[in-house]
Amino acid sequence: MFNNKIKLLALPLISLSAMVSTQSNASCDVNVFNNWNTGFIAQITLVNDSEQTMQDWNAQLSLENGFIQSYWGDGSAVGQNPVDVVNASWEQPVLVGQSKNLYIVAQTGNNSLVSDLELTSSFCPQEEETAFTLSKFDVKYFAENDGLQSGQGTDGFDPAITQTLIAQDVVDYMAIDYSYSNFHNIDSHEFYASWEGVINVADASLPIDMNIDVSWSNINVYLDGQLIESYFGHKKRIELNLSEGEHDIRLDYHNHWHTSGINVTFTQNENTTAEEVAELLTQFDAKNAKIVTVAGYESSDLYNEINITVNYTAQPVILFLSTYHSLNYVLDIADNANIQAVFVNSYAPTSSVSGIDSNKIFYSNDLEYAYNTDALEMQAADLAQLPVTQIQAIKKYSLNNVAVD
Repeated sequence: MFNNKIKLLALPLISLSAMVSTQSNASCDVNVFNNWNTGFIAQITLVNDSEQTMQDWNAQLSLENGFIQSYWGDGSAVGQNPVDVVNASWEQPVLVGQSKNLYIVAQTGNNSLVSDLELTSSFCPQEEETAFTLSKFDVKYFAENDGLQSGQGTDGFDPAITQTLIAQDVVDYMAIDYSYSNFHNIDSHEFYASWEGVINVADASLPIDMNIDVSWSNINVYLDGQLIESYFGHKKRIELNLSEGEHDIRLDYHNHWHTSGINVTFTQNENTTAEEVAELLTQFDAKNAKIVTVAGYESSDLYNEINITVNYTAQPVILFLSTYHSLNYVLDIADNANIQAVFVNSYAPTSSVSGIDSNKIFYSNDLEYAYNTDALEMQAADLAQLPVTQIQAIKKYSLNNVAVD
């Protein structure tokens, strides 16, 4: 006996696909609570997380080397390979927030230990498959004696320049933003940082953009131990064509200005034109949504992170996020909040967004990024065909935490 709650995983023996007559969204869980050499007992739970009643639901259960011995609960399981799993005729519709539970006893033959159980359906969203993932980054911070002259300093290859290790850390981003000597008492002119991490590529069909927002500094980029880019200057986008598997990535940042500022993101995104944004807003019924614009120049956070809390609102929410510098947005979305889309732009390439499915994120180079005018909210109103008074505008030179209520 054991409790093993699995969500959307894989099992060679069993495949479950399902659909409902309404295009509702639900969450599906499987809890295997008894397991032996020739079978198992599992609980299938369906929760109606949508905003409408589910009038009907059905599923197909494929059991290659076995059969359903018995079932009980909210539904029935009849037939053999595939097994039809349906709501019982006497069952009422699944109301918003309600759940249904069906228990099955399966016989699967010898050596059929169950550790993972796959539950897939058209109304229960799958865990999103990502083309690549990033590790956290090991970072070391140095002071290097390359002088206090603005715009001048070492490129990292002069053996006469000495570096003194001041601090080290593990961080989420290749990023830093501070002025003068306000970080570990390292003068910005002499600040040197080295970040190392791993890119794990699951799908190598598309290149990965390494976006660097920086100024007045020398940058050296190493991929799998080899120097692939070395330059002095400002913002830059480097295309990485990587094979599947893990790749070591390292960036050395030698700053030569009274402020230290760098933000590096890794993205795979296509540009969404203004015309396409307008079409999407029509599809999202933007006239009945809450549209919020967030505009700024930079972040006030040490790592360029902006936390956006989205609380419940009666209307669906559409966000426009646009800044001069590249930032790292982290969305904290209330369980009952509904975000339909996030439109993102920055003058420097390219801000990152986490906390929401990537299929709801749209990058658009056509968005206004001025923080000190009403350009962004005017544009959002125009694209949504709404009066600007219906747009909630948040704008600030240095952004920090933002709340949408």
